[in-house]
Amino acid sequence: MRKHLVWFGAGLAILGVIAFVLWSLFEIVPVDTYIDPSREARINEYLALDRWLAGAGRPVRVKDYGNLEALKAASEGTIVIQSALFDWTGEAAEYLLAWIEKGGSLILCLDYSWEWDEDEIQGMFLSNLGFKRGEWPDDLSYYYDAAEPSYGGSIILAPPEDESALALRDYNGLVRLVRLSRGRGNVTVTGEPRFMTSGALRKEQNARLSWRLLAGSPEPEGFSPGIFFIRGRERIQGLVGRLFQRGNFSALIVSGLALLVIGLWSVIPVFGILKGDDERPGRLLNERFLAEGRFLKRYGALESYRAVYAHEIRRRLAKKEGLRGENEMLRSASDIWAGASGRRDAATVLEALSPGRLGNRDFVKSIGILKTILERL
Repeated sequence: MRKHLVWFGAGLAILGVIAFVLWSLFEIVPVDTYIDPSREARINEYLALDRWLAGAGRPVRVKDYGNLEALKAASEGTIVIQSALFDWTGEAAEYLLAWIEKGGSLILCLDYSWEWDEDEIQGMFLSNLGFKRGEWPDDLSYYYDAAEPSYGGSIILAPPEDESALALRDYNGLVRLVRLSRGRGNVTVTGEPRFMTSGALRKEQNARLSWRLLAGSPEPEGFSPGIFFIRGRERIQGLVGRLFQRGNFSALIVSGLALLVIGLWSVIPVFGILKGDDERPGRLLNERFLAEGRFLKRYGALESYRAVYAHEIRRRLAKKEGLRGENEMLRSASDIWAGASGRRDAATVLEALSPGRLGNRDFVKSIGILKTILERL
């Protein structure tokens, strides 16, 4: 019994020493691990803003496209519109003006490709509210500061005439955001709101600006709490998502049909069509040969056709039998023809080997003799 207690105590002592050494020499170090964003975060680049506002008591409602009917159905006191996703009509502009004067807060985000002169209704709407287009200076020297909010880089505005208006400039001195009062409400115009995206909200200056525009003022009277967004939503990244985004669905369908037609066009000649086709009987060999001769005669090529046979016969006679003279070659060719046909006719063989103008029937006869001699060689 005492022996077991001794071994047990010794084991505990050894483990204690090991634990003390490990505790003295090593320490626990935190390790950062990257986790891919969720599917919802990849689809909605404003997800952090939506959750932040909802947690602060400002529920968010989003539509991908807006028009006059969507405005009339909105009960929220703050509306954020991405200009390219809104159907600008005269009635919609008049409704927005009246809605702002009643106390509504409008934030209008101009897209990077928007031009003041292209959309007459929207341009008139902004002019009536007091917004003017800014001018790019000729001697602009770009300067970047990390403490600056992430403004849309393509839209600049003219400084407002109202000194009480809010005008935010970048570090190059260009006006990037303007807020003007109108009746009981206000209107804010800026470029693409990159400072509202999930990645940009990690910077304090972007979070402060987003909160000031969307939740920094008390809820207007007569409206329900919340913010109504008319903005685009990014598709899921990947092959399918990129094909279907930005209105590419019709182009995808047309491309698929074109690919199907081209595929069938390439496959059908290889495997044949489904409908049966009766095989037509061909012409006899002598008729085909005669037709070929007529074609060659029509284009003056009978002699060149015969000369090929005659040249090959002379080449083989010179190679196999060592003949060099024309008479020797003619005598040898006549012997070959006599052995094949059973009759000796040197004149006929000479006519077949010699150049000259031949008729259709004579041409067929001469070519038959030359082919027989060539086969025997």
